[in-house]
Amino acid sequence: MNYKYLDMEVYKRRQHFEYFNSLFYPYVGLTVNVDITDIIKTVKMKTPPPFSYVLLLCVESGKWRSRI
Repeated sequence: MNYKYLDMEVYKRRQHFEYFNSLFYPYVGLTVNVDITDIIKTVKMKTPPPFSYVLLLCVESGKWRSRI
């Protein structure tokens, strides 16, 4: 594996790095129970596999944000 060293003095996102690096554990996990019975009924009539269809619905909902 090749590592790329960054010059933190000129790195554009230095403030972001310093903020997340200062956190004790900078990751968040979330687990929820979701009833997808109605979605599965709809998905079985569609071509893509159920997981792909549910993932598409989640992404298109616009409620998911990526990390900085």
